[in-house]
Amino acid sequence: MAGKRNNDKPGSQVDAILDAAEAVVLRDGMGRLTLEAVAKRARLSKAGLLHHVASKGALIGAMVKRQVTQWQEEFQRTYQAQVASGARCPAVSSMMNTCMAGTERWTESERARNRVLVAALVHDERQVEPMRKVHLQMEQLLRRDGLKPGVGDTIHLAIHGLWFQWIFGMGDVSAARLRAIRGVLRSLGELEPAGVREVRGAKVAAKTPAKARAGVGRAKRGRGVKASSKAAGGATEAKVVAARSVGLRNSESRGGR
Repeated sequence: MAGKRNNDKPGSQVDAILDAAEAVVLRDGMGRLTLEAVAKRARLSKAGLLHHVASKGALIGAMVKRQVTQWQEEFQRTYQAQVASGARCPAVSSMMNTCMAGTERWTESERARNRVLVAALVHDERQVEPMRKVHLQMEQLLRRDGLKPGVGDTIHLAIHGLWFQWIFGMGDVSAARLRAIRGVLRSLGELEPAGVREVRGAKVAAKTPAKARAGVGRAKRGRGVKASSKAAGGATEAKVVAARSVGLRNSESRGGR
């Protein structure tokens, strides 16, 4: 997932070229991206454009690299902060904070940039390599969190599924929905302090109807009675077998005399 745009160098000519390329893709589609169109949008001559990017393929690669690098840098900053704070699961917590911090980052401009990223990856599968490397690194960090098998992967995939739904406008990404999803994922990853989990468990128990709790209690008692009866029956049967054995031995002894 791409991160927040870094505007530390607003006057960078390369950034201006990449911004122009993204605008052309959004307007005309990736198939109609040309160096001439980008140069015109960036108000450069084609020779001036070629001074910074040697070809259309290099331009697309630079677009992908910028998006991936910005997200990776933001994730790493968040991860280091989580580690320094002693977070139980720094990788999962960093993913939650970076990708689902709130709707203020889910702007239309970011949505458009992410659509351009996906278009670039579809246009040239070789451009997937930077993202592949980042995801492999994240999987390694997730394993370090020490969660139960599959939990970290589930959270990771859930976040990326939500990301695709957002950039293609296939579902609701309201603040309320994000809060609900974030709560479920945090609970799944056991990211809340133990005290918070205990309080939440107590609230759930308190909301359970009294009849339901009584039914559970009766079921448990019923299982206990059945178990006791079965044990008693087994003991009685053992006594009968033992008595018969003793009687048989006595009879054989009398017959021998």
